[in-house]
Amino acid sequence: MKEAARRVTIKVSYVSNRKPGQWAAHGKYLEREGTQEDRSAGTGFDVQSDDVSLHKRLNDWQLADDPRLFKVIISPEDGDRMDLKSFTREYIARLAPHLRETGIEWMGVAHYNTAHPHAHVLLRGNGNLQIPRELLQRGMRNLASEVATEHLGYRSPAEIEKTRQREMEAHRLTPLDRDIEAVARPLPDGRSAVVETPLLPESRGYERQRRRMGRLEALERMGLAEKVSHSAWVLDHGWTKGLRDLQGLRTRTEMVAKSRALMTEPRCVPQVTKIRPEERLVGRVLGTGLDEQYDRSFVLIEGTDYRAHIVYQDNRIEKARAAGALPLRHLVAIEGKAFEKDGRTVRYTRVQDYGLEIADKVKSALPIPPQALDDALDAGQKPDPNANTGFQRHWHHQLLERQREREKEKEKKSRLEQEQQEKERKRVEQERRSAGRSSTRKDGKDKDTGIE
Repeated sequence: MKEAARRVTIKVSYVSNRKPGQWAAHGKYLEREGTQEDRSAGTGFDVQSDDVSLHKRLNDWQLADDPRLFKVIISPEDGDRMDLKSFTREYIARLAPHLRETGIEWMGVAHYNTAHPHAHVLLRGNGNLQIPRELLQRGMRNLASEVATEHLGYRSPAEIEKTRQREMEAHRLTPLDRDIEAVARPLPDGRSAVVETPLLPESRGYERQRRRMGRLEALERMGLAEKVSHSAWVLDHGWTKGLRDLQGLRTRTEMVAKSRALMTEPRCVPQVTKIRPEERLVGRVLGTGLDEQYDRSFVLIEGTDYRAHIVYQDNRIEKARAAGALPLRHLVAIEGKAFEKDGRTVRYTRVQDYGLEIADKVKSALPIPPQALDDALDAGQKPDPNANTGFQRHWHHQLLERQREREKEKEKKSRLEQEQQEKERKRVEQERRSAGRSSTRKDGKDKDTGIE
């Protein structure tokens, strides 16, 4: 019956107690608008209450000098058919004895804004709470599977077959891929080979082999494997990494697709952007979200370069958002900075909100704040004369105009400085001549006196 048990994905991470306000900012993010079935804001819950302020309690935990905060994402395969609060409470009740005899403090929030409804659980990391490795690897997932199965019953043969078919075509790592890894034979060039000896339908292991071969056919269509005979395949070197990359690409594409309607230029190309020191991104905020593959929150920016930038949030960005910066549709700049301290380089980001809200459809003049244009020019951004759509058209047109104005101002300033220098030179020359004439007159008077 193990195969018929309900399946649950568990992801665990933790954050240390470093930056003040960091945990509260994460709580506010989890409570944001649009995460519930009616698109409203999320409300936290714990073992007893359905009305818990996540950000306030997280701030209390951080101020109490808890060394770390554990973050757990619980995503049942059938989350849309479950009461996630009830499920989460039962799951944590069974998990707690495996973590600490005296119990644990926790709270959570249910989210319904993705294809799979899920719960975010925050475990208080006080008292040196640790999660054993064996619990991370299998125990937490197995416990969640038990609870989900009790809530919904075992999966029917039809449900199991539907899941199997999805797995064969999935653009991500699946249990079938682990089966393929187990039977694959390494080749000298770094690739690996899978050779199947076809079994008869009545043979033991036939169904498992059928699914495995179906998965290999799908990997071939993805460009990660090559079929070399009727029942033999060669897998590319790093094919599992390729699957992870495909999953990441799909996740990011979905992130951007949800925000296409908000873009002033819907053809913006999506990309993950890591802002390094001395690098700068200017654009319009399209929203925020959570990359559940990596349990990392991000902000999506429609850049002045016609790219949709997925920027994973660091402490500074989370803190800026908690303070009300980076609201939807605002023109912002995110800049990478660094400084040296105790022999090491400390990197951080600087967030600048220019207070300009840019509508989704820019139909008239769009007055860009001069400060934003000056900051961009000072940072070395060049106007793009080919920008002719979206808010980018207004940005680059005004950036070019501002560049010309600054060049004229610079020329005028240079001319005035030259004129001033010329005046100063003439003044000094005049004083020198006057001093020379005065000296000549004095010498003449001395000679006239006839002093011996």
